[in-house]
Amino acid sequence: MGLVSELRHRGVIRMAVLYMVAAWLIMQVAEVIIGLANLPEWIGPTVLILLAVGLPIALILSWFYELTPEGLSLETDIDGTEAVTRVNSRRLDFLVIALLCAAVILFAYDKWWIPGPSVRSIAVLPFENLSLDPEQDYFSDGISEEILNRMIPMRGIRVISRTSSFAYRGSSVDIRDVGRQLGADYILQGTVRRAVDVVRISVRLTDTSDGTEVWANSYDKELTDILSVQDEIAVSAIKGFAPSITLEPSIQHNINPKAYEAYLRGNEYFNRGLGDPSIDIAVELYERAVDLDPTFVMSHVALAKAHSRMVIQGIDTTQERKDQAKASIEAALRLDRELPAVLAAQGWYYYWALSDYDSALEWFELALEQLPNDSELLLGLGLAERRLARWDDALRHLLLSFGLDPLSNEKAIEVGVSYAYKHDHSEAIKYFETAVSLAPDQYRAYAHLAAALVGRDRTIDGALQALRNGGDVLGRSDFIRRMLSPQPSWLVQTLMLRAFPEDLKNLESESLTNVQTVYYLVLIAEQHRRDRRTDSKREAAEKLLRLAGIIPNRFDQFVGLAHAHLDQREEATRLLTVSPELMKSNARIYQEYVMIEAYGQLLLGNHDAAIARLDHALSVPGSSSVALILVSSLWDDLQYHTGFHSLFEKYEY
Repeated sequence: MGLVSELRHRGVIRMAVLYMVAAWLIMQVAEVIIGLANLPEWIGPTVLILLAVGLPIALILSWFYELTPEGLSLETDIDGTEAVTRVNSRRLDFLVIALLCAAVILFAYDKWWIPGPSVRSIAVLPFENLSLDPEQDYFSDGISEEILNRMIPMRGIRVISRTSSFAYRGSSVDIRDVGRQLGADYILQGTVRRAVDVVRISVRLTDTSDGTEVWANSYDKELTDILSVQDEIAVSAIKGFAPSITLEPSIQHNINPKAYEAYLRGNEYFNRGLGDPSIDIAVELYERAVDLDPTFVMSHVALAKAHSRMVIQGIDTTQERKDQAKASIEAALRLDRELPAVLAAQGWYYYWALSDYDSALEWFELALEQLPNDSELLLGLGLAERRLARWDDALRHLLLSFGLDPLSNEKAIEVGVSYAYKHDHSEAIKYFETAVSLAPDQYRAYAHLAAALVGRDRTIDGALQALRNGGDVLGRSDFIRRMLSPQPSWLVQTLMLRAFPEDLKNLESESLTNVQTVYYLVLIAEQHRRDRRTDSKREAAEKLLRLAGIIPNRFDQFVGLAHAHLDQREEATRLLTVSPELMKSNARIYQEYVMIEAYGQLLLGNHDAAIARLDHALSVPGSSSVALILVSSLWDDLQYHTGFHSLFEKYEY
């Protein structure tokens, strides 16, 4: 008899199937019991190991023993007649079938009957400053923000992001309404009273479903011990509604009070958002915190991010500034290589300072393993993925980020941008309109909304009105100055030539930064080209070339346009040509760069080349649609080219 036949005869194969099905059922039941009884997580892996060890034992026993009507007997003692073997096989078959049925029922019940686990959520509102000095608002804000940050690593809960929670600063609202608006099951509120270096913090946790108080406490602490009390408050608040959730304590609890004060003051300026020029004040305050207490790791983390943000904002793009960011990162790593905040700062350094999106993605993913519900990390991850042409992953993570920060203008915009890149203009418009409603004084939403409206409606009227609405809210001169920046796209910026023709003419060039002047000169050169003012066009192009010497290697394509305006063909072509490799390293800007190349070819009179580049630009994801090209006056010289009109038949989104 062969081995397989012998295994079948002795019931070993049936026993293997029976054991594996039974083991699967045991694991499913164990998982349910562990969750319901809040048992330690190590029990699950232990059960799995025991079941794995038991499999070879069960197979060995089935080789030597047989289940008979008289009980368990050695296989050599059993009458090996076919009738007995058939009876024993039928018994094992019955057990296997019964367990398989149970497994199918359990699987169906788990998948379609039992609702998914309810993840509870909490929002930390800015604590009220009860100190005599109203200038201490930054301190009470900082305390509540740090408590929120201590909650984020806790698994099994959702923590609403700071941006949304702090939107309720100083407002008197019904907690139940706040819960509905933020999607929060519980709200933590508090007051802070500071007298020199002694702090009294009073907190209360409220259930938003009915407004009842779940837990409350007060703490009197020296400022040197402020980190420990923040830990204690975070843990106690979560224990109020999720007793099984644990939190690792902070490694560092003792801190120089003046260093911590400088750190919180720096946060006040840093939290004003990307684009705010006062980031240099945050840098100064973080540097003071580092000098006062070099062992406080979070001050190094904050300083690294602030230096890196100065690079991305264009305030200081020098190698010295990038080196300062790197030095701060290295100092933080020496103090704590495992802290999620350090890993995240590493990601922002690579993203903001070095434009190394592959490395940024790696560090964001490492940090996210410990902070799976960190809205800012999810934002960074989504932005890096979009740079690397991982469009679907980027949209998914940006939606998760916005879900944790539902009152964030910035995150609503980024979700909208991702939809626009997928040419889903209707969905993009929803998020851009949400962004406008959340922060009417932020220019980016109006700019992106204008492009999406053209993509959806095929007309320019709605886009121009959107831009004018932004101008009415911010003041037209201020709105125009803000629009002269890396965002929005250059093609959207050209719409200002039609939305604000007089305001652009009267704009005081002395009020512009060097970066804003670059974008301004590109627009002015185009306006002079349309008006057939050749000398003025050349003058604007020559100014742009001179300015390029002040900001080297940053605006090569715009310098290429200046050469094209001056009919300097070789230099223009060299600087305008976009390598396909850019799509791999920075897909976020690839379409726009190809569009600029197409415009440069038009300026040089190479209409066939211009249309070929437009064709390529429309074939890749990006915010510029075929409708935006159609309504733009940039391409008027191509109107009589047959290839130009074929684009609109080819790219009907």
